[in-house]
Amino acid sequence: MTEMKNICGKIPKDLHEKVREEIELTESSTQKFIQQVIEEHFERLAGKGEMSMGTARTIAVQVSDRKSTRLNSSHRYQRNYSRD
Repeated sequence: MTEMKNICGKIPKDLHEKVREEIELTESSTQKFIQQVIEEHFERLAGKGEMSMGTARTIAVQVSDRKSTRLNSSHRYQRNYSRD
């Protein structure tokens, strides 16, 4: 079993509310959510999560209202808090 360590820090209230909403929507836990976000961050830094514009394609799918809300929340978070 991997040794686990604790991490904590203060974040703005509005960001905290978004995180709690995402955790509820995904029926996850704070621990799983934070681990996922950190892993995705480092994968992007390593170039694993990025697509060059030359290889990107657009697709359309139908999703439930719940999934659509989750996707929109995630997109707003990335747009508001990305370092680009």
